[in-house]
Amino acid sequence: MSTAPPEIWLTIFEHATFVPHAFDADAGDPFDVAGAPLPHDGTIQKDLIASLSTKWSLALVCKSWHELATPLLYQAVAAGSDKSLQSLCDALARFASADLPIRRPRVRRLDLFRWSPFVLSSKQASANLISIFTYLPDLEIICGHSFPSELADLNSYMQALVVNCGHSLRKCSLYSPFISRDDCVALLTRCPRLAHLYILRHPRPRKQSYSLQDIPKQNNLTFLSLDLPLSQHQEPLHPIPSLQHVHILLQNPPYLGVEDFLSVQGPHLRTIQLNAQRFSTQENIQVYFDFFGEYCPKLVHLIIICESWSQLFPPVSLPPTVTHLGVFATGECASNGLAEYLERTGNLANQRTIPVVIKWLNSSTKGDLERPLIDVAPRALPTASSPQCRLKDADGSGLSSS
Repeated sequence: MSTAPPEIWLTIFEHATFVPHAFDADAGDPFDVAGAPLPHDGTIQKDLIASLSTKWSLALVCKSWHELATPLLYQAVAAGSDKSLQSLCDALARFASADLPIRRPRVRRLDLFRWSPFVLSSKQASANLISIFTYLPDLEIICGHSFPSELADLNSYMQALVVNCGHSLRKCSLYSPFISRDDCVALLTRCPRLAHLYILRHPRPRKQSYSLQDIPKQNNLTFLSLDLPLSQHQEPLHPIPSLQHVHILLQNPPYLGVEDFLSVQGPHLRTIQLNAQRFSTQENIQVYFDFFGEYCPKLVHLIIICESWSQLFPPVSLPPTVTHLGVFATGECASNGLAEYLERTGNLANQRTIPVVIKWLNSSTKGDLERPLIDVAPRALPTASSPQCRLKDADGSGLSSS
């Protein structure tokens, strides 16, 4: 093996450090692509951390392995503290130096993990992040769970991102309640390749957000999050044919702009994620389901996102076109979480329409599934596992008590 050609070693390295879906720019529909993560799922970030550690180990073995592993190492980069941000900035600056006889690596993905809430970031961290964007002309994906330093710098971050990476950016997932409408519009109008825009500004929703008018008619957008009231205009809105997958934050009562949006875009929607972390009563969700039934004739995949399994509930009446129902909990999933979920599926027998597939979208191990199936199968599965309805886990495997 020591005499194996570099191409063989490189293939081995790629397999050893591969993270599924890490470079998927489109929002994968978990019903079409088994294992495709939702925006709230932190599995990819955890796998990326492990992958980066493996890549570092490979690069430190010897000079030849260092040359092979370095491009892989910098395909996806991450920072979660002022120190790691400084190290990343220094490394990218060295590659950008004309005096360094090493080919500049192509960074395709940047993750900003959660900064410690007990550590105040410095002004240098802000400057470093802005500098990092100048070194990323090939950036395709950014996932920011937090930003360093003061809120006043957030607009500077966004400007630097759009100016330096807008031409290549295809997927943008940001978790901050302070991203402005102007920043959203800049991403939509100045990033021509952008296909996926997810901005979660909960728990501090603003009073105004972007609208369909802010999206150029000629664009590649396939996924969009709607966590705020949509702007209302006198002029008629235009639909986006490519946009077939949206994420909606459930509000009580529903903002008027949501119905306006669905009345225009609804005929093109195939998949809707409904984030019910804030309000989860049957009455609240039924209003949205009625909107979906009225305006979304092609809707077949409905995903409900909630805080914990105790919040899961049988919908009063599913939209009649929905054939696949997904359920995802953002909190820690105990072993009995599936049991609670399966018990609720039995109540779907009283619905006028029963989904063909009900999918448990939280990642799980075999041990997580065995006990719940033994505990509740006699009560829940006879109905839910009928030919009219199949239970599946996140990987698409069928759940049964046998």
